Amino acid sequence: MKLLVFAYTPPPHHGQSYMVKLLLDGFKEAASTELNSQNKTQITCYHVNALFASDVADMGRFRWQKVGLVFKYCWMAITLRFRHGIENFYYVPAPALKNSLIRDWIILLLCRPFYKRLFLHWHAAGLGGWLEQTQSPFSRWLSHLVLDKADLSIAVSRVNIPDAEKFFPKQQVLVYNGIADPFPNFTTEILPMRVVRLQKRSQRTEEIPVVNLLFLSLCCKEKGLFDTVQAVKIANDIALKNGLKLRFQLTVAGKFLSTEEEQLFHTTITTLGLENCVTYVGFLGGEAKKTAFIEADIFCFPTYYWAEAAVPLVLIEAMACGLPMVASQWRSQPEFYPPHYTGLVEIQNPAQIAKALLELANANLFQTFRHCFLQNFTLSNHLETLQKAFLQTENPDP
Repeated sequence: MKLLVFAYTPPPHHGQSYMVKLLLDGFKEAASTELNSQNKTQITCYHVNALFASDVADMGRFRWQKVGLVFKYCWMAITLRFRHGIENFYYVPAPALKNSLIRDWIILLLCRPFYKRLFLHWHAAGLGGWLEQTQSPFSRWLSHLVLDKADLSIAVSRVNIPDAEKFFPKQQVLVYNGIADPFPNFTTEILPMRVVRLQKRSQRTEEIPVVNLLFLSLCCKEKGLFDTVQAVKIANDIALKNGLKLRFQLTVAGKFLSTEEEQLFHTTITTLGLENCVTYVGFLGGEAKKTAFIEADIFCFPTYYWAEAAVPLVLIEAMACGLPMVASQWRSQPEFYPPHYTGLVEIQNPAQIAKALLELANANLFQTFRHCFLQNFTLSNHLETLQKAFLQTENPDP
């Protein structure tokens, strides 16, 4: 199978662009992997790196330069179609944002007629409901014109399925995101370290143990950053008032969406008197990022971000590291936790976050989350399921 991938890879770096990179790299290397030995039919990818945003803050914004890029990338896709005889067009639909939706209209109106099959990979959530509830009849009609009856619709979580169903795909499949195991030494090194730290927190000694919290994402209000900071203040106050021998310290990693929010963040730290409890370390990648996960005791991600990916990769990375998590009841996130999990909180509720932190500080859930990663979010499972779904479109069941 020949597949035209019309999507961009990092930079800018975020979950969707990284998953596109993994798809391209994974199928490129398939000939020498176990994946290809199980299925001798290869998928050859041709890539149009359709990059429109200069950074994360530029995503979804209108610039005249982007108009020219739309037509440039479409011409590249059409040229590749005829040069290499490609019949399959892979595309990631826009989130619930008008500028991005208009871009989708143009791209699919120009490119879809030249390809035999259309594959839609739904990384963002909420487009279908947003169209029905807020957009004009014309916008809904044009969106259905370009998105309806895709040959394959790929949802990355159950919350994406209703979005896909609104556009009447011929085939639909649920494929969780997956990454290469970033912590293959979990059982031999990381797990024993976590157990020792947990035991120290449970011991009754004069020394007050520190619970290391990690927030690692785009730094903005809607990602739950300020709610997490306030929760640290509340949790430490409760621990002090009730004589609990615990002290929470928060490490914040990531780029700020705006200078104004960065200034507000530092002002908030000072106002709450958290200078000794909250540390901002900027963007982390590579080994520094892995170290931050390993050194953390609890991962905090109480997001309500409008364009949040259905399965944020940072949560998958935290699971791989066996980290208990405080996460919001937002879109697909409750899907991946045990029933009645104490770390799931309402959005914009620092008091609930603080309560969850106090309960998780002495909880041994390390192997629970590691098992969740191994069962659902490995790269090999992801690529194998994608390959099977792509190839099935050439020989659909009657």
